[in-house]
Amino acid sequence: MNRNHTKQENELNEENHTYENSAALGGNPAVESQIVDWKVAWRDERNQCLSWDGVPIPFVSSADLDLVAFRWFRKKALSKGRLTEEDLNITDEELIHSLDLFQGKYLKRAAVLLFHEKPEKWVNGAFVKIGYFESDDDLLYQDEIHGPILLIPDKVEETIYLKYFKGIISYEGLQRIETFPVPRAAMREAVLNAVVHRDYSTEIPIQIKIFPDKVIIYNDGRLPEDWTIEDLLSTHRSRPFNPKIASVFFRSGMIETWGRGIERIITACKRANKPMPKFEIKHGNEFTVTFYTDSIITENVIANEMQRQINRPPFGSRFFALSDK
Repeated sequence: MNRNHTKQENELNEENHTYENSAALGGNPAVESQIVDWKVAWRDERNQCLSWDGVPIPFVSSADLDLVAFRWFRKKALSKGRLTEEDLNITDEELIHSLDLFQGKYLKRAAVLLFHEKPEKWVNGAFVKIGYFESDDDLLYQDEIHGPILLIPDKVEETIYLKYFKGIISYEGLQRIETFPVPRAAMREAVLNAVVHRDYSTEIPIQIKIFPDKVIIYNDGRLPEDWTIEDLLSTHRSRPFNPKIASVFFRSGMIETWGRGIERIITACKRANKPMPKFEIKHGNEFTVTFYTDSIITENVIANEMQRQINRPPFGSRFFALSDK
């Protein structure tokens, strides 16, 4: 049997055990009937070359999904030209169907992750942790970003650039230039890659560690079985681990589907004259991206800031200016 199908069968057995126990405790015939229907939907999907994010989930419906996430998706998809007004002038449930996020009458895992206000009710660890470290064992402050994963990249970018990074202001003539430790375009692409391509079955959140001299993004993800890190860093086709999630992010206009994420990160760093990031795979499936901040964040700056912010984390955007003369 295909190894992927063997893993999927194990997942079914585990989830089946959980839901059957729930039914037994409640003794509810309607619940038991829903479990039977769900088993059928799961096996139908399995026979169609199941992806992890395509597994149907019982006990959640389109009415449970977040209206803010739907509004955000419609706005993005329309502004980027990925969908038309006619495409979007439908109900939320019809939109979920058009995005191929239903299996029979059940939502797929991707739908819950993308559009549910609290996806962690069904998928543990579906959030992002951000922390500022003076050293590996000295955490100064931290944040957690929760909610529909469609909204997480914007929230992560806003949190990092308002709260964690110091912007350097310089001038070219009358033009004001703001320089950050990591170019926004590079950071955004790295966060998008982590959210879209993550292996959510590990139940380990994405972690972003910010140090005085570097930023490391940790993400549990799987390369295709026949790939190495060298394949990832060279020109390649897009082969997403979560095709349903990737498709919705594409339709929102947030990503492309050409396998150019790593290239875009490197290009953004080159254009900003920043050190080249380092890409690694550790322990089999832990993918890390390390940005080197070229000493823009210094220990003295952090020490002074922490002195002013005793007993509470920094808040808001803080800048210090450099003259161009």
